[in-house]
Amino acid sequence: ILKMNKWRLLLVSLYLSSFILCEEEEKSIETDLLNPNIIPLTDANYTDFMKENKQVLILFYAPWCGHCKAFAPEYSKIADTIKEQGIKVVTARVNAEENDVTSQLNNIEGFPTLKLYVDNEISEYEGDRTVDKVLSFIDKKINGSFKEVSTVKEVEELKKKNSLVLVATGNKEEMKDFINLSKSINDIDFIICSSEECVKQYKSKIVFLRSFDEPIVEFPSEMELNSTNIQNFINTYSIELGGAFNLFAATAIFENKI
Repeated sequence: ILKMNKWRLLLVSLYLSSFILCEEEEKSIETDLLNPNIIPLTDANYTDFMKENKQVLILFYAPWCGHCKAFAPEYSKIADTIKEQGIKVVTARVNAEENDVTSQLNNIEGFPTLKLYVDNEISEYEGDRTVDKVLSFIDKKINGSFKEVSTVKEVEELKKKNSLVLVATGNKEEMKDFINLSKSINDIDFIICSSEECVKQYKSKIVFLRSFDEPIVEFPSEMELNSTNIQNFINTYSIELGGAFNLFAATAIFENKI
């Protein structure tokens, strides 16, 4: 009997320990997201909140989700940066487990899910979950898919904010396919600089400016400037050959269409 009681006590202790551990893990993600710049949304306040705010970034998460826990501190930094830079976007969060109605309304099927709401347009972010990448995504959706500048200095300043920048030196009419592609690719900054200075500097209709491997890659002059060729050019040179193999590199490699 004494042995049985010891086993029962051990089982009870293990159960309580696992319960406490799970509770602490759930608290940890909530703690990371407990930021005054992140608005907690629920089934009760979601509809009114969305009516009052036209540009909203929302993280849908589950407390038990490992990827959510890993992303929570970075999301808090994203919210702080948005506030510091005066970006006109409200950052919010939804605990999807506790708010079924809101989750179903937004077709949430996995975690974490990050969505940007700009007026009536909804865009799901599927790129690298870092401050710079998410802010670049927001900037594209709010301010346009490409930037038009007139000097090399402006190009270089933009290059400092992203490890991948695609520069076109032709005019907008000539670069229609380039512009169309910019609307669907979030991790790369698209720039048009058709001034004489940029044409002289970059010596090609399109150049890839990168912070790894060969820093400047020219689009082959013998190739036609169409969507397929530009997309293939991006697929080929957006992957760091000597870099670490991770989820995002794997996605780029296995979704490569060439």
